[in-house]
Amino acid sequence: NADIYAFLHAPLRFGRDAEKAPRQTVGLYETSAKIYTAVKGLLNAVLLVAVPRLAYFFGKNDMDSFRKLIGSIFKAVIIMVFPAITGLFMISRNVILLAAGEEYLGGVNSLRILSIALLFAVTATVYVAGVLTNLRRDKVIFQVTAISALLNVVLNLFMIPWLGQDGAAITTLIAELSVTVLSMRKCKDVVDWKVASSVIPRTAAGCICIALVCITVSYFSLPLGWDTCIKIAGSAGLYYAINRKQILDWQKNGL
Repeated sequence: NADIYAFLHAPLRFGRDAEKAPRQTVGLYETSAKIYTAVKGLLNAVLLVAVPRLAYFFGKNDMDSFRKLIGSIFKAVIIMVFPAITGLFMISRNVILLAAGEEYLGGVNSLRILSIALLFAVTATVYVAGVLTNLRRDKVIFQVTAISALLNVVLNLFMIPWLGQDGAAITTLIAELSVTVLSMRKCKDVVDWKVASSVIPRTAAGCICIALVCITVSYFSLPLGWDTCIKIAGSAGLYYAINRKQILDWQKNGL
């Protein structure tokens, strides 16, 4: 998306000064995209450790264990990704300042949009790498990937000239959503994501508390480092206190 953004947005917005685009606006989206990619990679790494076990159960034709493990993975997605989205959304300004500096604060909104895309990006990875691959539905994977890529390019043609880096972020969000929805439809004979709904109430309560902690700490106008650390530590501690039982159950049962 960053390359498409640079290609489309520079001549459209800057005209004769197109060579300034990477420094003035393309860099804003690239900064947000790098942070988003790093967080997504971390979350995926935690969840994808279960893929070999899924392959093992599928190889033994033990579909009951396969479905049970998929349910546990989706519970983990809810428990991990929702607080990550909330936290990144709330401290996006701090993250941009620490990672890139004040001149890149224009990328805050695009980072917030990309933080929401984390839910669909991680869920799509679980469906594609964990379910469709093990079910050997390669044709479905190709179709889903092709549709998403085409949608990404077409939407960028309209969204980037209109909304700049925020448009590129919205396009990423829509593309990740499309992969999730299409994969979900192709896996509905095997996967019922509703089995993970039991963890939603406490997770939602924990996310609300994360937002409240961040809002409260912001009122004290602390130095950037202290502000960020207190928000992260306070949010993590409160979220764990609220979700302690289901986190421990998840760790006990494993992925």
